[in-house]
Amino acid sequence: MCCSSSLFFHGGIAATENKTDPIEVEALGAIFRKWKIDGEKTWNISSTNPCTDHVVNDSNDERVNEAVYGKLDILCLCDNNTSVCNIIKLSANDLKISGTIPNELENLTKLVYLYLYRNNFNGSLPSEIGNLKNILTL
Repeated sequence: MCCSSSLFFHGGIAATENKTDPIEVEALGAIFRKWKIDGEKTWNISSTNPCTDHVVNDSNDERVNEAVYGKLDILCLCDNNTSVCNIIKLSANDLKISGTIPNELENLTKLVYLYLYRNNFNGSLPSEIGNLKNILTL
């Protein structure tokens, strides 16, 4: 086999595999490094396509507004026309994370829910958080 493709067949129709926005992949990687979290090994969140297996059909899905404790959780919403997925939920409750809240969060531009309860953060909230125009829960 000489070549690979990002196409797969579903119900007899060729479909493009959903891919996480590359800017968000980079931002999430930086956040995980600062928090000393291995998302891939510990939480089964791909470092190259974090939205794999973490997609909801719409932002009204009950899992979106659910705060998860003791487990890293992300959820993504994908554009059916472009197959680009954006992270809409990041939950890192009760993970004993210490340090600061990273300014790279600003690159998760479609983020709606950010759950960071029961951690040991210090310092002030980065001003870049103000750039998250879709945020409902912080």
